[in-house]
Amino acid sequence: MWEWYFCIFGLEDCVYAGGYYIGKINFPHEYPFKPPGIQMITPNGRFNERESICTSFSHFHPELWDPSWNVQTIILGLISFMVGTEHT
Repeated sequence: MWEWYFCIFGLEDCVYAGGYYIGKINFPHEYPFKPPGIQMITPNGRFNERESICTSFSHFHPELWDPSWNVQTIILGLISFMVGTEHT
């Protein structure tokens, strides 16, 4: 119940087009009041595989977490980092 897997696919017009990218979200028991841990399992060149991802919507920055963010918001945030060109 506290560990979810997701798959990102269907991306177009980017280096990730045609791929399937599997990740994992670990929710704390206090979710949604505390942020989840997020990892990518599939090698993708943007995130280190099987390492926690440092974002404003992960457990690395609990002070930036907003309890109104849901799983869709988290995954859309990951996609925006994947298709973006900025150095993070």
